[in-house]
Amino acid sequence: LAPLFVINGLYHMSIESLKGAEMSDINILVCDDDREIAGAIEIYLRNEGYNVFKAFDGVQALDIARGQELHLIIMDVMMPNMDGIETLNISKTLENNKCMDVPVIALTANAIVGAKEMYIEAGFDDYLSKPVKSEALMDIIEKYISKSNKLRVSSAFFIILVPSSIK
Repeated sequence: LAPLFVINGLYHMSIESLKGAEMSDINILVCDDDREIAGAIEIYLRNEGYNVFKAFDGVQALDIARGQELHLIIMDVMMPNMDGIETLNISKTLENNKCMDVPVIALTANAIVGAKEMYIEAGFDDYLSKPVKSEALMDIIEKYISKSNKLRVSSAFFIILVPSSIK
């Protein structure tokens, strides 16, 4: 990666020069049978620098959990074929599950009083209601994923500071 300019012996780069560079080693699974919701969450999270896997039902989510190292799972509760609670319960007994201890967040339009407690009692680690607000989504992610594990892009410019003696 070529620096755009040097200030006080430090190299600076714009975000444009990082296109294609790996920005995160944090993998998040988004599982929702509504492809528009899953796609919108995926786009938002990718723009925040996360790697995103998508599943549209519980079976796909379990396949991904067997094959990928994940750091967070956001799972719709109401899905056809296998709902989020059933998927969560099966995942806890699944052989070769690389995500046994990964936090699983319930995603639901069921925003009634007591819903969060109900889903936590069912085994989820936390709860997000639909429609998903970006602030709530980021609060959940920051609650369960250490900021030090991720390279964040927080403004129009991304700055890497390297002493000028290193080339």
